[in-house]
Amino acid sequence: MKECGEYEALISAAVDGAVSEAERRELMGHLAQCAACREKYEQMMALHEAFAAWEAEEPPVDLAAGVMEKIRRERKRSRRRRWQRMTLAAACLAVVVLGVQTVRRLPAESPVPDEDAGLAAYSAPDAVDSADEAAPKATLADSGDLQTDVTYFEACDETGSGQGEAEQAASAVLTSPHQALLLWMEENGAEAGGESDGNRTWTISAQQLEQLEAYLQEAGAGYTLEGTPAEGGSVRVVYEDGAE
Repeated sequence: MKECGEYEALISAAVDGAVSEAERRELMGHLAQCAACREKYEQMMALHEAFAAWEAEEPPVDLAAGVMEKIRRERKRSRRRRWQRMTLAAACLAVVVLGVQTVRRLPAESPVPDEDAGLAAYSAPDAVDSADEAAPKATLADSGDLQTDVTYFEACDETGSGQGEAEQAASAVLTSPHQALLLWMEENGAEAGGESDGNRTWTISAQQLEQLEAYLQEAGAGYTLEGTPAEGGSVRVVYEDGAE
């Protein structure tokens, strides 16, 4: 004997009229004994009959025309609101421009004279006269000393003399015409003394002299050393341009 679940598909087919006479008799025999399946069958039949009795309502003839008319009205309202916003923005811009031009045309305020500044201006000549009277007057002797100092420094620039007390007190002099000397000076940042007739001079310590000699010997660069460097003293280094 079939279970109720097996009759569900048969009930649906019977409602649609898609069962054979034998299947129909079998279903009717089961429904006479099973109240649950009978209730389900009756509900499905009522729903089927309701759908069969229902007739689709025809849409009105002017439905499409009415929809299109609503669309056109909505578009007009949208364009009207857009033009209103643009007009409002243009009006605001015009107000701003007019305000800026009005501010530019306003006359500049005349500065208010400061009484304290005026008093200070009138008293300034007196202060200048007092300063002139208090300043010492230059004498002929002072002018002579100044001219002597100027002549000395000009001579130092032209002849390369006056290299400073450090070079005058040098206890030894190293001379070389090789480029290796220039390279060592640039790398070690030696104190430059001056330049005359293409010759350049530096002042180094006795300890730096040992390093310079070792560098020149390793580079095969010839040099001459006059004098003996004193301990703690300085050494004068001369590069003879064009003597190589």
